[in-house]
Amino acid sequence: MNDLVLKNSTDTSKESNYILGLPFDNVDMTETIDQIFMMINQYTIYKKPRLVASVNVDNLVMANALFAGDTPRHPEMLHILRNADLVTADGMPIVWLSNILGNKLKERVAGADLIPALCKTAAERNARIFLLGGTDEVTREAANKLQADNPGLNICGIATPHVKIEGEEIDDEINDIRLVKQINEARPDILFIGFGNPKQLVWFNRNRDRLQVPVSIGIGGAFDFLAGKVKRAPVWMQKNGLEWVYRLSQDPKRLWKRYFNDLFKFSFMALPVVVGKYREKLFGSGKKINQPESHMQSGIGLDTSSFIESFNYNGRLHVQIILPETANSEWLNNNIDLLNHHINSENPVILDFAKVDFIDTRVISYLANEFNKAENDDLYGIKM
Repeated sequence: MNDLVLKNSTDTSKESNYILGLPFDNVDMTETIDQIFMMINQYTIYKKPRLVASVNVDNLVMANALFAGDTPRHPEMLHILRNADLVTADGMPIVWLSNILGNKLKERVAGADLIPALCKTAAERNARIFLLGGTDEVTREAANKLQADNPGLNICGIATPHVKIEGEEIDDEINDIRLVKQINEARPDILFIGFGNPKQLVWFNRNRDRLQVPVSIGIGGAFDFLAGKVKRAPVWMQKNGLEWVYRLSQDPKRLWKRYFNDLFKFSFMALPVVVGKYREKLFGSGKKINQPESHMQSGIGLDTSSFIESFNYNGRLHVQIILPETANSEWLNNNIDLLNHHINSENPVILDFAKVDFIDTRVISYLANEFNKAENDDLYGIKM
């Protein structure tokens, strides 16, 4: 077998918490900044543009299906988020839900907070920043504010184009090529993309192979906050998950429907998971299953025949999980329920790496976490 090649290799100790189908990285603000600058340093080696996404309740609801098993509302957005290099929770409800599920995220890392904190470190380390999106007036005011607060900050470029991700002009690459050329010529280390979701994610994904930028970060409408066009809630409201109340009071006519829909859909999606968790705490998980199932209830139609095998040894059933040639985030996301089921069963589990040529850090992190939990003392990894 060829040597394993680590893709998206930033930090193998980084943990991911799966919440309603999305992998949130369990990092605080300091760790997020450290991860981003690690990506910047590694760009000279891998030449791979990285994506950092701050996901709030609206984004989570926008990407997922309301009912398990249904087609996601925005499949492309869901796919991009599942394969992002770093995903932070930009919303206290997501942090609260992670706590209920027993794998609490360290803290909320909001895009509006990340930008000034990241720019402070960028000024200290002489990193170059490019601002993309917003209106010309707002984005330039945001740039002035960032430079005033961080003397020496190098904002190497600003662009406020009109970008489309649907309709007749979606296949017209002329504007994309021109814009990417402008960005690449400015040689930024960090690209802030303020198109809002899903536009900023889709735009990055369709231009990923053209961009020569170490790290791109989707920041939504954060330029409006930085420029003072939209006021942020007091810190105590932010920490207690009440920022949405403050924003709603500022613009009720525009925001009430969106917030009502998001809260209802998020609660509806989270309820079965929460009920299942409390049921498990009250009554236990029940009798453990000794035979591997061919399908698990996950809404994605898992087929075990391709990589799950079982055999009896010394009168005991053993399960062998055969990892694919490319063990990437997409494979992990598509099979997470099935893997959890077998790894946490009472049967001895063998992880077979014989076919693996490529493995990324999300898979490594997941497997390392499962080994460290020690819920199954008979968990083995082999290379045949």
